[in-house]
Amino acid sequence: MKFRAKKDELFLFLTDRQLFVLEFRECFKIKKAFNIDELVSHPESFQKEFLSKEIRLLIIPDYWITIRFYPVATKKASVIESFLKRKLPMDFPDASDCKEFFEYSFYKQAEQQGVQVYVIQEELFYILYRNLFSSLSIEKITTPAFLWKAKLSKKIKDINKGLKIFIHIYQNSAYLCFFLESYFLFSRLISTEQDYIGQISYELMQSFRLVSQKTKKEVEKIYLISRQDLDAEGLSERLEIEIVDVSDQVALSSPSLDVVEGIGSFAFLNRSDLLDSAKFFYLAYRPLKEIKEWAFFQNVGIGVGIFVFVFLLIEAIYLNSFIPRLHKNTPDINIPTIQEQISAIDDVLHYKERADLSLIIMKILNCTSNEIYLQHIGISSGPPYSIELVGNVSALSVKDFQKIFSLFLSNIKQSFKHSQIPSLADIDIKRAGEQGFKFRFGFEGNEGQI
Repeated sequence: MKFRAKKDELFLFLTDRQLFVLEFRECFKIKKAFNIDELVSHPESFQKEFLSKEIRLLIIPDYWITIRFYPVATKKASVIESFLKRKLPMDFPDASDCKEFFEYSFYKQAEQQGVQVYVIQEELFYILYRNLFSSLSIEKITTPAFLWKAKLSKKIKDINKGLKIFIHIYQNSAYLCFFLESYFLFSRLISTEQDYIGQISYELMQSFRLVSQKTKKEVEKIYLISRQDLDAEGLSERLEIEIVDVSDQVALSSPSLDVVEGIGSFAFLNRSDLLDSAKFFYLAYRPLKEIKEWAFFQNVGIGVGIFVFVFLLIEAIYLNSFIPRLHKNTPDINIPTIQEQISAIDDVLHYKERADLSLIIMKILNCTSNEIYLQHIGISSGPPYSIELVGNVSALSVKDFQKIFSLFLSNIKQSFKHSQIPSLADIDIKRAGEQGFKFRFGFEGNEGQI
């Protein structure tokens, strides 16, 4: 079965040097590529072209994610997450924002119960997220290894048992992934231009020692995918480990050479491997994730409320129509008129169609930097909807303040394009101590466009 990409559905693939904007048409194609250094200095070119597009998935390098075990005695999510939000910035001081980008799963290590924590520790990611990705509301952040793991799990049931290795050989390269039970450990990318059997064997032998020391386990099996002629038996004899060729079991796409050179092994995946149904492991910006989860329960509550109201309305109509006929001598029942009931339904539907306040707050928070502290966010019920912001800017000089606050205003204008944002000269600004400035301003937005 072939999957057609939705209109303007794009994927971001990030490396140390480039950001690739990808689309899927039978296979992945590079829509545009950006140099990282230029992107950090001048993000406007990316934002102007792709800010309004649907980008739900960001793929980052495997090694940008660090895996760490923490012993905990509870399984209560609120306690664990509170602990990790305090602990992670101390363990990763160069990536203080990591408390907002982590995921965990329960794990038992050496008879000790705890959590396996996946955290983004690459500083470049946080620079790009603050300056570029925060306005995109990206729902999922993952890596090629997590996507391959989910794809292989559909066809290879025992890959989640013991210590296994996956090797994908393609165009003079070999992508090696190490999995322990259902957990990803690490990956390697090696060149196989000459004597690829010898190069793969050497890399695997070096990795075997590292894995054995770390996990106290031995590699049980290697799964191989290759479209090239490969002496799997010779490699198996040299390593003294069983190698299973699963090339015929796993469906791959057929990307062009330039795409493979840009994004590597990921290029051979299909769009179906990136759908929610693929159930791959991912991280998310935790405040956005929490808002999405709360929005789901809020919508369920509104739906239940509408259902109950309609049920009561039908009951009221029944009582209003039939009961007086049966009890002509009884006093009139005080039941709302049909017009009043329709008006009440309109009120409920109007409430449901109101702008998503949680999304507005999320947009505002994504516009701030570490130097800006919001004390008050006021949002009227509208329409039109009005927003008032009060806060402090930590800055030593007026020049520093203007630089920080101008960037904040620019982000606000990008996120609320249909609103009239005041200029810096029109905003109420006061000095707040020797190292800060206090600000207050507001703006309005049209219904459904805020």
